[in-house]
Amino acid sequence: MNRKIIFKILFSFALLGYIFSEIDYKEIKIELTFESLFFFLLALLITISNNFFAALRLRSLLGKDTSLISLIKVNLIGSFFSIFLPTNFGGDVFRARFIRPKLKNYSEASAIIFIDRFLGLSVLLVYGLLGMILIALLENVKFPNYIYLYLGFFICFTIGIWISVTTDKVLGIINKYKRVKKINEVHDYVANISKLAYFNSLLWALVLQINVILFNFFLAKSIGLDISLLYFLAIIPITNLFLIIPLSFNGLGIRDYLYVNLFEGATKSSNLYLLGPTNFFANAINGAIGGIVYLTTERDKLWTDKDSSIPQQLPSSSSH
Repeated sequence: MNRKIIFKILFSFALLGYIFSEIDYKEIKIELTFESLFFFLLALLITISNNFFAALRLRSLLGKDTSLISLIKVNLIGSFFSIFLPTNFGGDVFRARFIRPKLKNYSEASAIIFIDRFLGLSVLLVYGLLGMILIALLENVKFPNYIYLYLGFFICFTIGIWISVTTDKVLGIINKYKRVKKINEVHDYVANISKLAYFNSLLWALVLQINVILFNFFLAKSIGLDISLLYFLAIIPITNLFLIIPLSFNGLGIRDYLYVNLFEGATKSSNLYLLGPTNFFANAINGAIGGIVYLTTERDKLWTDKDSSIPQQLPSSSSH
């Protein structure tokens, strides 16, 4: 087994072990009531519906003639592999693989998935900053210094990526490295996507990330946590931005640690320790649905003749 994978697994279990060693299990009180079941099923419905909104976000970049049903399948398959691969975005590799027939090559497919994912991360950053400002003003809550340092780094990173995507300045730096031709092809391909396509994709990203926040809010209610939605607006985007760091197995341990440390000002309930595992369990159900779709879907038959025309005519700035 790859050493990096072993490290991530060990890191995840070490962090989980530390977190659960702090639990006073006598204080955990879970009651299986109609209300708790209703909130869990509502959260589950929200996370499953996110496959629809994620498909709409991706279709905005690929073009309206792309099959929405096929893209929903692609996102479900991606969610399946995201659960069981070492990184939180492991499913993106398989999403790129499944949309490859619509494009000229795998590099273009990877570029589309990267832009699709990056739009989502950009929205997370905006929501996170907005939530932190509101929670500081209304609740007088301050987060640990490492949160502000990481967000500062991520803001610089985000600005840098947007500059590299929208201008040619970065290419001059890259030109001295290998595979310059492929980098230029990907840049030209991404630059050819219209501003309207980016705007539409960004709108769906806004809806999608609100759903992610609501998903966690209702999960918390299902385990008896009464926490203001304002906390989730700030903490869930911050947590998801931290999950980009490839230190643990699919965010296990990191997610749990951040939930416990960042939400502790909002509740003293020991049930807070269950929020991370409940999140993973609900996402695992969504991933299991994706696994069924993967086993019953042939990549070569995923797209109709209309969908799989190569090269695919993307929404370009010249077409609007």
